[in-house]
Formats: sequence, structure tokens, C-alpha cells
Amino acid sequence: ELGTLAASSSSDDTKWFKILGSESLRSVFQTAFGLPTSFASIDLDQQLTVMKAKAKSLFGSSSISDFANSDKVDALIKRFLIMSDLTNPSLDIALRNGDVISVERDRRTFMSLGATGQSVVHFEKPQLSALEAIAQVGGLQTNLADPKGVFVFRDEDESTVRSLTGRTDFAGPQRVAYVLDLTEPSGMFEARDFQIRDGDIYGYPPIHSVRW
Repeated sequence: ELGTLAASSSSDDTKWFKILGSESLRSVFQTAFGLPTSFASIDLDQQLTVMKAKAKSLFGSSSISDFANSDKVDALIKRFLIMSDLTNPSLDIALRNGDVISVERDRRTFMSLGATGQSVVHFEKPQLSALEAIAQVGGLQTNLADPKGVFVFRDEDESTVRSLTGRTDFAGPQRVAYVLDLTEPSGMFEARDFQIRDGDIYGYPPIHSVRW
């Protein structure tokens, strides 16, 4: 079913909406992405944004067309089985004498720049919010960092950029800068809900830096 959908000529957003409308495919992706069952109750456009962001973070692309590749399908199935075991202990497998357990290190990183110093930071958990990323690098030093301008720089696919800007003249991946204002009450919630991805650049400008 996924292979047929991936090979179809429909737009990528249409393919995602078909996945969200398929009980079996939704279950596979939602489990693989570590999303709760309550995820299905949020706004559909927001579901689309989250699903694409998760796919980009885990598989390097948010395009369903990529799942025409058997390697991508295998990676999805592997992720689904792992997450199923984690969320359903009853599915866990008992170890036997002589079994070999292989643990693969999470290679995802983000770069932290600015008032907090410069470093490449490894993810400490499967899903990392912007607020958790700030905590992971030691928090903002109030005498140095400007909490009004916490930047996240990343490459977004054209469909995401079109959705963000309302423009249709973009082609290919685009460089995007998100700004979080932690002095606003809503900014704290936005930082909590904003998911950091592999390869993101996290910037904390000094208080006296030029705003741009």
C-alpha cells in the first residue's frame, strides 16, 4: 500500500493526507514517530506539519515518494518495530544465553552558537524540543544571551516553506530562520512544542547584537 502511494503522481501533501486517512498506514507512521494516540485529535494541517518534520528528522526527507525505495521502507519498519516494543512491554522478547544485542548510537546532532558558546550537541532523547535543547546546553545566561531572539536555522522543503509563507514561487529546499521570543508567555509554549531536528543550527545572540 505504501509503495503504491509513494509511486503515485499525487502531490506530497496529498500523499501525507492519504496516510493520515488510512488506519493502517497512520498507525505505522504514528508509532514509528513516537506520537501519542491523542495526536489524531489535533488540527489536520498541524498533523501534516508534524509528520513531515518527523520524517525529515528521522529519514532525511519529508517526501513520501522516497518510500518507493526499499531501504527507506526497511528503515521505517525497523523504527516501527523498535517503537512498538518500547511502548508495549508485552511485545518484548526474552533474552537467551548466547544472544547478541547491538545498540546503535544516535548520531543526530544540532549546533549551538552564540552567547552559550559554540558546540556540536548530540541528542539526549528521541524527540527534543527547543526548550529542552536550551536546557541541554546549560540554559541561557541572562547577562549574555538575548531571550527575545533565540534563532533556529534549518533547511526546509519547498512545500513547508510555501505553507509558512503562503507563496508558491519556491522551488527546492529553502533556508529558513525561526525566531523564538522567550520573554513572551506564548514563546515558552512555542519553544516547548517546537521540535529540533538533526542538523539544526541553534543561535543565541548576545544582548547587544544587531537584530536582523
